Amino acid sequence: MKKPQKILVPFDFSKTSKNALQYAIDYVGLDDNLKIVLAYISNHDNQDLLEEAFGSIRSKYGLNLKHEMQWLSFS
Repeated sequence: MKKPQKILVPFDFSKTSKNALQYAIDYVGLDDNLKIVLAYISNHDNQDLLEEAFGSIRSKYGLNLKHEMQWLSFS
């Protein structure tokens, strides 16, 4: 069985989604082959605020990752 290359974490900035992100980070660690992608789905259309908010999450949680965390936003 082929090992996954990305882990998709549904994310809405709640405590629960931050716990899920931390769990994914603990699972991925410094694995060279795994990347974390955060998926944010909302009717919120202010892309500038989302970029700032995800930048803050990336700074706080992404320190222990080999690859930079990615994020997707769908409206």
